[in-house]
Amino acid sequence: MTSYFAEDDGATLTNTEAVSGVSATPAQPDTTARVAMSARTPAAGPPLAGADAGPVGAGAAGLVGAGDHTGPVGAGDAARLMVTGEVLAIAGRYGVQGDQVRSVPGGMANHVYLLGDRLVLRIPRSHEFVADLRKEVGVIPVARAAGVRTSAIVEFDESRSLVDTPYVVLERQPGVDLTSQEPAAEAWPALGRELAVLHQVTPEVAGPLPGVAFDSEGDPRLSVEGLAREGYVDPATASWLIEWFDRLAARFPASKQVVLVHGDIAPQNLMADPSTGKLTGLIDWGDAAWAEPGLEFAKLRLRDVAATLRGYTSSGGGPGGYGDTGDTGDTGDTGDTGEHGDRGVRGSDTDEIAARALWYHLSWGLSGLANGPRPGERHWTAPPASRVLGLLQFFAADPPAPWRHLT
Repeated sequence: MTSYFAEDDGATLTNTEAVSGVSATPAQPDTTARVAMSARTPAAGPPLAGADAGPVGAGAAGLVGAGDHTGPVGAGDAARLMVTGEVLAIAGRYGVQGDQVRSVPGGMANHVYLLGDRLVLRIPRSHEFVADLRKEVGVIPVARAAGVRTSAIVEFDESRSLVDTPYVVLERQPGVDLTSQEPAAEAWPALGRELAVLHQVTPEVAGPLPGVAFDSEGDPRLSVEGLAREGYVDPATASWLIEWFDRLAARFPASKQVVLVHGDIAPQNLMADPSTGKLTGLIDWGDAAWAEPGLEFAKLRLRDVAATLRGYTSSGGGPGGYGDTGDTGDTGDTGDTGEHGDRGVRGSDTDEIAARALWYHLSWGLSGLANGPRPGERHWTAPPASRVLGLLQFFAADPPAPWRHLT
């Protein structure tokens, strides 16, 4: 069956930076402007002792795997890369000893290592994921300049002098991800304010960003017809679904606003203070894209989307504030609640954003109906029926306006 649904990966990257109580103080000054330079000339650091060292010792047992590489590791070998001499040599640039290096399992695109208490090393698992790493390196300084709380880049190295693939060293974002932490009620409106700030960034403001593509969405109504032809839904239900999409589309403006979206706003990429549940920032920018704002809310449960939009649409201001905070990502004197004052999306219409978010939830939910079961996955949307049942659960709970009027 030809599908016109937007693709939803379901199995998004596992958060590997989440560490409770970690300080976000960088190991070096936040010199995001030197990222492009460091791609040509690696940053100075301690002598690269230990380049041929073996795996970390027994003190790290249970936290790291033993590696057997003693020479440069190519991207094709990356699946076998654990904590080896190459990783220890990178750690040594920052004065991090071998017993302070830990590999973190679970990353889909990158091997991830914790370098002491303050830094994270990410190495692509294969050449396939190098483009996403370069995209993140381009997007992160832009997001931080807009005021979004996310990890700063310490070094991006494409020299291949230590490992035969590019790698990036980042500050560790404080907190734990929302798959392991119950968020405070105010975390969702705070997320909305973060996204309102991010969505000030437009192609006209930021210019071209390497690897950041323009999202192209298909028409899910065509796939509904396909589902009916192949017996996944009956014809009457297909007609009802198509009429629902028609009603949602009538709420969209004729011209579509395109902004920078994170593209993977999901619990594993949202960090919160483990003691308070308050939002501390966003991580993982490999799915960033130029898209209309409603796409941003497609991977949260609808009940959380409704709470997030309260912060998103209440933010005043509009495009043009980008860059006002410099390149540090600071949010002024707003503390840890994610408040951004009056910066945000001017004239945001709750009905329109909610209708677009619902459009994606419905279309991606229907696209999964023909998929097989996916047990043990971390993302809530992985099981094929989860999105459709999430819609049922949300609307059965008598949601607030404007949601109840969007059926």
